[in-house]
Amino acid sequence: MESEDDLARSIREDGFLSESLESALPRFREINREWVDFSKDLNRLALRFWIAHDNVVLGRTGMDPVSIACRIMLRALSNFQAAIILAERGLVAEADCLSRGLYEAGFWLGYLSEEPTEAAGAFIADEKNSQKSLLKHLRRIEEATPGVFGLDLAEIDRRISAVGPSKSQDLEELAKKAGHSLFYSTYKRLSSGSAHASLASTYAFMSKNADGTFSGHIFGPDVEGAMSSFSSACHGLILCIAGYSGVLGKTEQDADLIAAFKRYEALSIERDAGPE
Repeated sequence: MESEDDLARSIREDGFLSESLESALPRFREINREWVDFSKDLNRLALRFWIAHDNVVLGRTGMDPVSIACRIMLRALSNFQAAIILAERGLVAEADCLSRGLYEAGFWLGYLSEEPTEAAGAFIADEKNSQKSLLKHLRRIEEATPGVFGLDLAEIDRRISAVGPSKSQDLEELAKKAGHSLFYSTYKRLSSGSAHASLASTYAFMSKNADGTFSGHIFGPDVEGAMSSFSSACHGLILCIAGYSGVLGKTEQDADLIAAFKRYEALSIERDAGPE
């Protein structure tokens, strides 16, 4: 195993692409062993759950609430797995950015569970709004600089009209409709602290003295801070599983999900208590 000095030197040369980082992963995982083990178990539970119900889309249209929920759940699974890979390597802000997406997916799945038809309509309207916003953006550029994209303004106008009625979905309202208003603050924290270029998201790179003054920059794996990233990713995925289960109705995995949530709560209590 390489020394701390060798690892630091390698990271200064290659950053998080350092091959030496791979040899340090077992030690990093050991520091957050309970959360690493829980995230692996939760991932397997989520995969068993999705695979057990992957045929629910048979005979349904792509816009059916169940079909939409199925695809959201599948995306949540890949988001979670990517977040855990990053958290294990100490890429805390990057893991949290993906966890933000897990909460958004959890809000949509919760809404689809509560009001399937209404939520599916809102999901489609939000997508149409995104399409329309992009087309309007392209139109403004093409109008200001003719020929830059080689687009015909009349054709863009036709495509905008073809999109039809659209409406952007407010995330705070979405969380409320999903019954997850309490967790919207977590979503906002992840947004400001990781997803956006902001003072909050860059503050973690500052090296601070005891008196609060700034003494330099920090770069490299944040292994200690990864515990919070594991927690956010796991909680976000739990929301997604619960929402998807609600869309499908009672499932045989519900008891396992309840047990997983109790285990999450126990780990969270230990995390908040800190070292003795």
